[in-house]
Amino acid sequence: MWAYLVCFLDSTVRALELRKQYGLQFYDVLLLAAAESAGCDKILTEDLNDGQVYCGITAENPFK
Repeated sequence: MWAYLVCFLDSTVRALELRKQYGLQFYDVLLLAAAESAGCDKILTEDLNDGQVYCGITAENPFK
């Protein structure tokens, strides 16, 4: 089941913290901040390093 999450100021602030920590592009860390807020432990993305763990969330490339 898919859920949606509305990003508010706290998500944006967290994204800026993650950007400083990991040096990633803003929209990538905004995705991580939203996933963290939603309690996700894995995200599917081809933009981040496959298998790397960011703030407790594992990035998985679905095309690999």
